Amino acid sequence: MMLQLNNILKQIEDTTLFEIDQLKIGQGEKIGLIGKNGCGKSTLLKMIAQIDTSYSGVITNPFQTKYVPQLKEITSQSGGEQTKSYLLDAFNSNNALLLLDEPSTNLDMNNIKWLINQINQFQGTMVIVSHDRSLLNQTVQKILEIEEKRLNIYTGNYDEYDEQKKKQYEQQLKEYEQYQKKMNQLQQESIERNKHAKNFKKRKKNISISDYKVNSRMGAYDSQEKAIAKSSKVLQKRMEQMEKVEKPKNEKHYKIKAVGKLKQIGATLIHLDNFNLKVGNQQLFHADHFKMVQGDKIAITGPNGSGKTTFIRQLIKEQIDGYYKPNIKIGYFAQNLTTLDEQKSIFENVRSTSVQDDMLIRNVLAALGFDYSRLNQIVKFISGGERVRLQIIKLLLGDYDLLILDEPTNFLDISTLQALEHFLKDYPGSFLIVSHDEQFINNTTKNKFVIKQQQLLDDTKQKEYQTTNSSHLQLLEYKLEQMILDPDINIQDVIKLKKKIENLKK
Repeated sequence: MMLQLNNILKQIEDTTLFEIDQLKIGQGEKIGLIGKNGCGKSTLLKMIAQIDTSYSGVITNPFQTKYVPQLKEITSQSGGEQTKSYLLDAFNSNNALLLLDEPSTNLDMNNIKWLINQINQFQGTMVIVSHDRSLLNQTVQKILEIEEKRLNIYTGNYDEYDEQKKKQYEQQLKEYEQYQKKMNQLQQESIERNKHAKNFKKRKKNISISDYKVNSRMGAYDSQEKAIAKSSKVLQKRMEQMEKVEKPKNEKHYKIKAVGKLKQIGATLIHLDNFNLKVGNQQLFHADHFKMVQGDKIAITGPNGSGKTTFIRQLIKEQIDGYYKPNIKIGYFAQNLTTLDEQKSIFENVRSTSVQDDMLIRNVLAALGFDYSRLNQIVKFISGGERVRLQIIKLLLGDYDLLILDEPTNFLDISTLQALEHFLKDYPGSFLIVSHDEQFINNTTKNKFVIKQQQLLDDTKQKEYQTTNSSHLQLLEYKLEQMILDPDINIQDVIKLKKKIENLKK
């Protein structure tokens, strides 16, 4: 059995969203679907699921199909619980084809590992829309990319696709340079011939006036002039007939300048020692030490519900006892928080809080998906996803001592995510990121704190903790084996020790 799409044209209000000449997906294939936001990824999944039938062409889907949307109905469950509930329902169904739209949204790292394992164990066919490169690397064997309204097919996982794209770029650049070189040669030759033809009738110094007049009357110069002009036209025709090679598009990278508060180096921003993070009477975690100085780039990870968001909110309000730089100015990003003025333009919103120059503001906006032609668009009329992106840009270009970004990668496409990585890598200031995207963290931060078993541990201490924990675990497992062999042992002691071992393994 095979899923087939032939001669597909998808339009929205007479505007082409994408075209697919032919696509075949065989039984058991795991496919990743990528592309910029708004290119039609979710629409294509809905078309395959026969939820959206307003297109021309033929889709033949012989599989019993389950579609898991990214935007789900509002319930009392948290985002992570709701996503996992939808995924469990899909994996436990008897459907042969699963269509998953951003399945890792709101999942913590442990649940993302669970998801990867479920995908790999699934025996059926799967198409996954995702901006999680690590997930795509570990699960899919083929990448479909919607680019410039066309569907392109690449064999391999995300990294292999990325390598193929780089080679394509290099090859097209080489062909473009060869094309430009040849065109320049032909143009120069044509100019020289035209110039030669115009000068041909002028009398040369070594020809007498009488000879020149005789040759002119007899048409000797005319025929030669026409021959040169004709050869010039031949060159022009050759240039017109040459197949045009477009210059490949290349993402430009801009650096945010160290101006305003970003000039400061080495100042301590926050220094906290030996504190407990609580909500009411409930303790979320204990920390021996947490410090940030100017220039630090730190990530915080941990399971959903472990206290990450509560911690950063209390930091912003200075509710935890400790040192905070006097008049510290913090820029805070969260999905449900808006700092935008809906009545102002995209450009005005960013410029109002920035000390960067106007040209850099325009360039950064363009690099993160806001084309120069849209900069005067009023924010009230842009989409929810675009507002999220604009808020991140506003913070990046703002005048802050510290940025705190809570899950900034949700709802970003891969190309925008990579552009954001470049800006954060080169960012001259300090930031604290909460994220479950392992690759994003590795590409942008220098140090990591992890919340585990109600402890906030820095990366070095976490490794020491894991070593100590592993030795302790081995000792307890040995003790359990001895207890089980003892016929006189109290069964409650065995149950208690088993539970202790299970907790350590979490």
